[in-house]
Amino acid sequence: MRFLLRRACLALAPALWLAGAASAASVAGVEIPPPPAPCPVTDTHWGVQVVDPYRCLENTADESVQKLMRAQADATTAILAKIPGRDRLLKRIEEIDAEIPAVANKVHRDERGGVFYMKREARDNQFKLYYRASMDGAEKLLADPDAEAKATGKPHAIADYTATRDGKLLAYNISAGGAEIGVLRVIEVATGKEMMPPIDRIRGGDVAWLDDNSGFFFNRLAEGYEKRPRAERFMDRHAYLRKLGDTKDTPVFGSGLFPEVTIERSASGRVFLIPDQPLAGAMVAHGVDRNVSMYMTDRDSLMAGKPRWRKVFDQSAQVAGSATAAGWLYLRSAKDAPRYKVLRVKLPEADLSRAETIVAHSGDVVTRIATAA
Repeated sequence: MRFLLRRACLALAPALWLAGAASAASVAGVEIPPPPAPCPVTDTHWGVQVVDPYRCLENTADESVQKLMRAQADATTAILAKIPGRDRLLKRIEEIDAEIPAVANKVHRDERGGVFYMKREARDNQFKLYYRASMDGAEKLLADPDAEAKATGKPHAIADYTATRDGKLLAYNISAGGAEIGVLRVIEVATGKEMMPPIDRIRGGDVAWLDDNSGFFFNRLAEGYEKRPRAERFMDRHAYLRKLGDTKDTPVFGSGLFPEVTIERSASGRVFLIPDQPLAGAMVAHGVDRNVSMYMTDRDSLMAGKPRWRKVFDQSAQVAGSATAAGWLYLRSAKDAPRYKVLRVKLPEADLSRAETIVAHSGDVVTRIATAA
């Protein structure tokens, strides 16, 4: 296929060169829309002025911008259609795609042996969410973005999902129109029944279920985030506790909520209960920094909506992965270990100064850690 594509591009190259030499507004006989007039905007970053001559093209709600984009897209399509052998190449690509019946990812197995997974067949536009009661059980469709698209006229996609440990309930985030922000829905797996009204302002969609399936911890953007300056829209993202049957969220973690939590407004923490421990944790992501920080509190105060957080470690520990099991907290750390090492810390104390090294730094790279029950 690479050979066919290369030949097609080489065949079109002389035509493109001749067209460019004859007229800057025509390529391969196709008229190219003229560039718009500049609309310079000057920003100052750390005392340096930076000029953006076409900032106005970011406003895709402007009809003139939409018109230009459509004209550019039409001209591009017309030029590509002139590539010799394009139809033959496209047919071969479609044949190869058709030979793969489906692509699956994000596979999760619950404690009863049920399997959740995302799958996209050749005829689908988006990945759909399915469930099987066993590996060889009948396939059940749980969420279909293509059906949502037909009903609303807007494309939809599932960002993430989380099942309860027993696989009886499922929370998933679905968004419309290519947006990063969607709504969180909770359904009963056996019946497909919605267990609560959808929750909006969701970016991501991963939740942490309570052990008894009565509710979950989740992250939500600040109310009115879309009206903020662009650089502040994702700030003040807090973690909440939501109980099924309730419409009120209890804030449990985030910047500005508790004096002992000293994180920046752009950071966000994922709250979760630690199995077989009277503890809960909050793993904090700091923007694009790969190093996380962690806080802990006792489970009872968290469930009462009055957590007493204490910092276990900050970014200086250079932790980029964690797991818990059997009374231990395991950490993947690059501290004095460029290729990473694995530490373990006894719970419930979680005293990093007493951490043990169980996988030492070596010539191999520790890419990920996980624990069994």
